[in-house]
Amino acid sequence: MISNCSRDIGACFFEADAIGTIYLENQEGELLVHNKERAALPLIPASTFKIPNTLIALSEGVTDLDEVFLWDGTHYEFEAHNQNHTLATAYKASCVWVYQILAKRIGAQAYRKHLAAMKYGNGLLGPDIARFWLDGDLRISAKEQVSFLKKLYTEDLPYPSHALSTLKDIMLEEKSASYQLYSKTGYSVGTDGQHGWYVGWMVSLDQRWVFALNIEMHGICDLNKRKEIAMSLFNGLGVFG
Repeated sequence: MISNCSRDIGACFFEADAIGTIYLENQEGELLVHNKERAALPLIPASTFKIPNTLIALSEGVTDLDEVFLWDGTHYEFEAHNQNHTLATAYKASCVWVYQILAKRIGAQAYRKHLAAMKYGNGLLGPDIARFWLDGDLRISAKEQVSFLKKLYTEDLPYPSHALSTLKDIMLEEKSASYQLYSKTGYSVGTDGQHGWYVGWMVSLDQRWVFALNIEMHGICDLNKRKEIAMSLFNGLGVFG
C-alpha cells in the first residue's frame, strides 16, 4: 500500500500552479495520495453529485434516456446550458437546471434514503432540494468519493444492473484502443470557498485507477487544471502505454 505522496504527484500540482489533493486506488488496493489531510476534507460535491443523482433519477423512474428537457429561454453563463437537453447531454454539459427539475421530482425523502444506501458523504441535504449539492449541507471528501466510485465500478451498490450500466455509459468521457476514462467534473463557489473536482476511474489494458481530485480555484480560468493534473499523473503511471 502506497500511503504517501510521491515527488511525481506533487510535481503535477506544482507544474499546474495548483493547491489540492488527489486520491487514487488501483485494482490491487494500492493507494496514491497527494495531500492526505485535504483528501479527508469534506467539501461540497457540486456537479460531481450528478453521478449519484443520475443513478437515483434512473432508479426512481423519474426520467429516462428518451426524455427531452425543454430550455425555458433563461440565459445561463455557460452557453451549453442554453438549449434543450436529454439526461445524457445534461450530464456531459453539467447542466444544472435539468438536474434541478429531477431533484424536485425525486424529493427529500427519497434522496435521504438513497444517500444512506450509497453511504455518500455526510448524507445531508439542507433547506433547498434543488441546490443541496451546490450550496446546501451535503459534503464529501476525496477519499469518500473514491469509496463510492469503487462500489459503482464493481456494481456493489443496491441498484438495478440496467441503471448502473446506463450511468456508466453516460459517464464515459474518452475511449481509445488503450484506455477508457469515466468521469465527472465539478466547480463550487459555495460556502467552502471556490474549489474544483475531477472524479471517476481510468481503465487501461493492465491498470484500473479510481480517483478523486480537488483543487483550490480562483475562477473559471482554472477549470482546465482539474483534468490536466489527473491526465499528467496517469501519463506518469504509464496508463497510456
